[in-house]
Amino acid sequence: MKILVCIKQVPEIDPIGAVEPEDVGTFRMNHFDECAVEEALLIREANDGTKVAVITVGPDRTVDVLKRAVGMGADHAIHLSCDAKEDQDPLHTASLIARYAGKNEYDLILAGVMSEDLMRGQVGPMTAALLHRPLVTGVICLTVSSDHRSAVVERETEGGVREILKVRLPALFTLQTGINQPRYPALSSLLRANRTPPETIPVKDSDAPSARQFTVGTTVPQKQRQGRVLEGTAEQKAGELVTVLREKGLLRQVAG
Repeated sequence: MKILVCIKQVPEIDPIGAVEPEDVGTFRMNHFDECAVEEALLIREANDGTKVAVITVGPDRTVDVLKRAVGMGADHAIHLSCDAKEDQDPLHTASLIARYAGKNEYDLILAGVMSEDLMRGQVGPMTAALLHRPLVTGVICLTVSSDHRSAVVERETEGGVREILKVRLPALFTLQTGINQPRYPALSSLLRANRTPPETIPVKDSDAPSARQFTVGTTVPQKQRQGRVLEGTAEQKAGELVTVLREKGLLRQVAG
């Protein structure tokens, strides 16, 4: 069984208003994707012969998250190398991942439900659509059948309702946090990751469709409301409060 996990590098602390990657101090693996890596490793432990590969799209610095995934236990790492910005068009990213995955016939593709920096939740579903594979989002429990032909997944829908689905493989699932507790990378595995560079594939402009969405600008939200302190006795404060609520249309005058 072959599993591919899509991972992303995100800012350690998301600086509000930062537009360029150079404005960010440090980076780490997206926590949702970290859970996806852990789930792939748990599946491998329960199914002999399973191989886990991780893939990321981005500039040279994104190699660090691949090393961490290999340190956790992944067997192989793929770096689709490009000068992508943090606001990379999701269709462009999904197209690059689908292009690679489609050539390697993975039985299962996992990803985090969203990235912590942009929170779009689009790359996973778009990748599944491009590969024409079944998709389940927001998975909180995952069990692969012994014959590796299907999987039973549980997801939480609006209102806390749990939905259980049986899905035929190959398929793509996006995972929620809480599905597991990601392990800390072993020192021996981290040393192996440092000795073994990932498979690096330079990305050309012709490898994916042109971007369809762009970030026009980034601004810090402005404070719109101010608090008001009521003065006087309790009776005066109550009367002033009623007046304010009526002025805002929150209370109606009742005819006596």
